[in-house]
Amino acid sequence: SFKPNLLRGPAYAVTCTTSPCRYAGRLNSGVRRQMSNYAARLISIFGHPAVLMPAASLIASSGTRDNSTTVMALLLASTTAAGIMFYSFVKKRRGDWAHIDASAKSERVELTRILGPSLLAIAGILQIADLHPGISIVLGLCGGIVVAAHLLRRLSKPSLHVAFASFATLLVWPNLVASVGLGPLTALVAWSRLRLERHTGSDVMYGLILGISAGLIFQVVIRYFDA
Repeated sequence: SFKPNLLRGPAYAVTCTTSPCRYAGRLNSGVRRQMSNYAARLISIFGHPAVLMPAASLIASSGTRDNSTTVMALLLASTTAAGIMFYSFVKKRRGDWAHIDASAKSERVELTRILGPSLLAIAGILQIADLHPGISIVLGLCGGIVVAAHLLRRLSKPSLHVAFASFATLLVWPNLVASVGLGPLTALVAWSRLRLERHTGSDVMYGLILGISAGLIFQVVIRYFDA
């Protein structure tokens, strides 16, 4: 059966109210939700810290005109990211974690408790080894983000995806093209974390604050060393 729909004018004077039409509407809505979730998962993968930070480190170090520094930065970032992903994969495989990205609060506490101090320790060792200061600074700030997220756990569960995406955006500056590209990606990553219900709005905001703070500190400190 059809009923009048005068609000849309003569050309659309009927609206379908039969069961097949209602079913089709619900089906289309379900498909849209599913496609939206697929898109959010894809963005979360490409916006994962283990993907973004090696890429951002490569871009940032490429301006040093020192190939050994670029190779070292990429190697350290990739090795650290691979170690994190391997640890997360093992925890998920053993059934200790529900998700590989450690979304549950107990999983997040376990991850940050190990990851934060480890990054800070590696940064300290590299600083003592007197490598390029930018490398140890980046790793130290990454550790600082994780430690800060751990300390804030009673107030929120800061999104590390958003934190590292915003950090990467400032890390690659003054490469304008990279920064302009990473800015919208950070917004998409924030949307994906909300869409997948991994975080709340406050979690995303805390993550954004941590990432921007780390990025600004990096820019100030690296200018000091370059002066």
